[in-house]
Amino acid sequence: MHFDRYVVENEYYIQGQEVKEVEYLATNAWLRYDLQRELDNFNNEFNDEGRIAYHGMWDLDEAVWRLNNNWKLFVMYFKDRLIGWQWNILNEINIYRNRTDGIVYNPMKKDEFTFVDKLLIKKDEVYGCNFYLNKDYRGKTHSIYFKAEHPRMVRAQGYNRMIWDIESWNRQSLSTLEHTKGITTEEISYES
Repeated sequence: MHFDRYVVENEYYIQGQEVKEVEYLATNAWLRYDLQRELDNFNNEFNDEGRIAYHGMWDLDEAVWRLNNNWKLFVMYFKDRLIGWQWNILNEINIYRNRTDGIVYNPMKKDEFTFVDKLLIKKDEVYGCNFYLNKDYRGKTHSIYFKAEHPRMVRAQGYNRMIWDIESWNRQSLSTLEHTKGITTEEISYES
C-alpha cells in the first residue's frame, strides 16, 4: 500500500489507546513482562482453537535479536495494558517454511526451517508481518485504530509504502482490510 492513498474508514479513537515503537528491549523489564504475558495469551489462544503449536513463533530472545537486525516493533496499549503488536522488516527478507507449513521471516534459528525465497525491500518501504491483537480487544475499534495509527507512524519516519503479509488461514486479520482504501491485495504462494 502507498501511504498517500491509504485511508481507514470509520476510525475511532478510544481514550487510553496508544501505539508505541519499541527501540530497545534487552533490559526493559516491564516491557519484557508485558510482551511475555501477551505471547502466552497468543499461544494459549492458538491451543484453545485446537491448532498445533505455532512452530517459529518469536520469543523474547528473538525479539531482542530482531530489534538488532533490521526489524521494527510497534506495540499497542489500551489503558496501560499491552494488547497487540506489529513487526516490520527493513531491507532483506528471507522466507522460510516451518514444520506446520506456515511462513517464518528472517528467523534467528534458521536451521529449524526450510528456506523458500528472498525478497529485497526498497529503502522507502517496510514489510509488515506478525500483526496481533488480543482476542478480547478485536472488533471493538482497537483493530481499526491500530491499522490506522501504525502506518501513520511508519510514514512519519519517511517510508512511502508498506507491504503487509497476512496468511490465508488468518480470517480475522483478513477481515481488517474491510473499510480500508488504498490497499492492493494479491495472493502469493511460496513453494519450498
